[in-house]
Amino acid sequence: MNLVQRHLESIDMYFQRVGLPENDNINTTESLILHFLVENSLYDKIYYYFGSDTYKRYTPVTIQVRDIYILMIEQKYYHLYEKYGNKVYSILLPYIKRQDIKNELGKAPILIVSPKFKQNLISAIITIAVTGLLGNIALSSLIVYSLSRLSTDLEDQGYDLVELDKYLEDYDKSVKAYADYIKGLGLSDLETIVKVIDDMWNNIDGYSLNVDGYVNNPAYFRLALYKLGRGNCKHMSDDFTARMNAINPKYNAYNLYVYMEEVSVNNTDRDILDNDPENTSSTSAADRGILGEVLQDYLKHRIGNHAVSCITIPDTEIKLAVDPTNPSIGIILNGEIVTLTDSRVKNMKICSDTTLSFRISNADELVEYLKDYFRSYFSAPNYDEMNDSYGKEAQNEALEILQKTYPEDKYIIDKETTTDSSPSSDNLPKKMILEQKEKN
Repeated sequence: MNLVQRHLESIDMYFQRVGLPENDNINTTESLILHFLVENSLYDKIYYYFGSDTYKRYTPVTIQVRDIYILMIEQKYYHLYEKYGNKVYSILLPYIKRQDIKNELGKAPILIVSPKFKQNLISAIITIAVTGLLGNIALSSLIVYSLSRLSTDLEDQGYDLVELDKYLEDYDKSVKAYADYIKGLGLSDLETIVKVIDDMWNNIDGYSLNVDGYVNNPAYFRLALYKLGRGNCKHMSDDFTARMNAINPKYNAYNLYVYMEEVSVNNTDRDILDNDPENTSSTSAADRGILGEVLQDYLKHRIGNHAVSCITIPDTEIKLAVDPTNPSIGIILNGEIVTLTDSRVKNMKICSDTTLSFRISNADELVEYLKDYFRSYFSAPNYDEMNDSYGKEAQNEALEILQKTYPEDKYIIDKETTTDSSPSSDNLPKKMILEQKEKN
C-alpha cells in the first residue's frame, strides 16, 4: 500500500467518525483533506466527500468534460444528474431521450452510439463548458480586459485616444490593402501563412523585448510593428491574426498565450535585435533565484511566456497554431500545441489565462478558443497527414517557391521618427506632448 492509499484510508476513517461536511462548511482538517485530494488529482473523491459544488469548483473543466462524456456514453444518467445538476442534465436531456428511444425500439444496442451522435454530444458538452456551468470556468470571468477598460487605463496615463484610434484606422487600411494584394495572388492556405510571416520579417527591423509605451497595451499590440518596426511575440501574433482575418474572415484567427519550452522553426530569415529585457531590478541574486522558480511555475500553468495565433482552415475542421515569431505551425492536442515536424515537438502548453493580455474585440473570439481547447481532448487529427500538408518540410518548400515567384510584397509599415515608444519620446500622441510642454 502506497502513501496516498494510506492517507485515503485515514480520510475514510475521519469522515466515518464525524460525518460528511454539509455545503461549504468545512473545518481546517477538511480544508487540508481537500487540498490533498486536489494535489493528487483525486477528483471523484472530492465529489464523494464534499459534494457536487465543491467538486465542480476544484476539478479542471477538461476532467469534467470527459467525465460527462463517459457518463453519457455509459448511459449513467442518474449519476450525471446527481454530479452535475439539473442545468447540465436539461441540456443533455434530448440526447438522453434519443438514446433511450433507440434502445427501447431495438434500433441501437445499449452502449453503442453512432459517430454522428458522439460528435453532436461532444458539441453539446463543449457548450456546457464554455457557458460556465461546470464551476471553475466561465466566459465572463475570462474577459478580463474590455476595450473600454483598456481605454481608461491609457487616458489615465495621458494618452490622446483620438490619436491612437487614428493610428488603428491607418493600420487597418494598410492591412486591408495588404489583404487585397494577397487575395489576388491565389495562394493556398499554407502559402498564405508562410508568406504573411515572411513578409512581416522582411519589413520590420526585428525582434525586440525592449518595447515600451502604448503598444504594450493589449488594445494596441498590433501597432508595434506598424509604428515602431519592431516588437516581440505578443505584437507579432496580434499583427498576424489581424492580417489573416482580413485576408479571409473564415480563418477565425485569434491569439493564444502558451508556455514554450523549445523551438523548431522553418527557414524564414529573422533579425533578432535583442532578446533580453532591460533589467533595472535591485533584487539580490538569491532572491531572484527563489522568485524565478515561483514565476516559472506561474508562467507555465497560468499566463505563459509566449504568444501564437490559432486559425481554422476555411470550410474544414482543421485548426492550426501558427507561431509567426518562431516561424512554425502546430496542432492542438490534449490542451497543448504539438509543432508539426518529423520529430513531433510537444513544445507549448496552452495556459489557463490565455486571454488575459490580448485585445478581445468580441466574445466570439473567446468562445472559439474555448471550443477548440476542449475539443482537443476529444478529436485528434492524424499527425502524419497534418505534417505532410503543413509541417516544416512543406513550409520550407512553399517558402522557397514564394520568395522566387513574389520577391516583393505590400506589407506596409508607418514607422515614427523615433523607435522609442516610452512616455518621454517625441512620438507620443499630441495630447501627451502638449502636457509635457506645459510641465516644462
